Amino acid sequence: MRRRNKRSPKEQRRRDLKKKHRLNMLRRIAVFLICVAGLGVLGYSFVVALNDGVFDVRTIEVEGSELIPKETIIEESGIREGDNIFLVNVNEAQGRISDSLITRRLVIRKVMPDKIVIQVEEKPVLFAVNDNGQICYFGENLELITKSEYLTRSDVPLVSGLTSYQIGSVGDALTAEPAYKFDIIVEMLRTFKNNGLLNRISEVSLKSDNTYRIITVDGTVFTVKDLDNFHDYFGYIKTVVENGESELDINLTAGNNPIQKPRS
Repeated sequence: MRRRNKRSPKEQRRRDLKKKHRLNMLRRIAVFLICVAGLGVLGYSFVVALNDGVFDVRTIEVEGSELIPKETIIEESGIREGDNIFLVNVNEAQGRISDSLITRRLVIRKVMPDKIVIQVEEKPVLFAVNDNGQICYFGENLELITKSEYLTRSDVPLVSGLTSYQIGSVGDALTAEPAYKFDIIVEMLRTFKNNGLLNRISEVSLKSDNTYRIITVDGTVFTVKDLDNFHDYFGYIKTVVENGESELDINLTAGNNPIQKPRS
């Protein structure tokens, strides 16, 4: 009877390593084939979903916009319902909106599979001007924030009575004549803002006799002579506004005491 040769430990280790290597290769090939098959299924499903319109934009939401109607924001963005959500260029849409509205923050998000969310944080508005039927909104640095066909914010005071307004594009600074009279009105508005009362003022206007008329949202009218006169009586004005006193005509230009009477 023939006796089998016994392998040396070194040779046995080498054979075991080869066997292990072959098994690892087979595992890798199996995993690769499974991944390819999975990707194929996903790819096919994705193509079917595209053809079925699963990734077509069905909803466009606008959050935070008060100055410009939501419909206008959507129109300005250039995004349309039915657009493929993967082909929506967010940067281009933000640029188009920024041409018509100055914002503190503007974010456009894609919410899969079919929704666009436009988040707007508007810059604070100091006042508005009615320019031939178009309402123009301005920030504290007098920059044009946006224009609207109608008054969209009831808590923004109108400025009126000046002889002319030079209104440029969105982002441009407003100039008005007479310039020093305009400066006085702006300083009054900034004072109201700094005291948390800006949303209580409906209008500030220059009158034909060169006095200034301040109308509150409660219908009370103050008449002041100049900026010093306004500051001298601001404590009194502040109290009347905070108390919500309505439909009064208060003349602060004559003598040392307010002349107060009901509005006729």
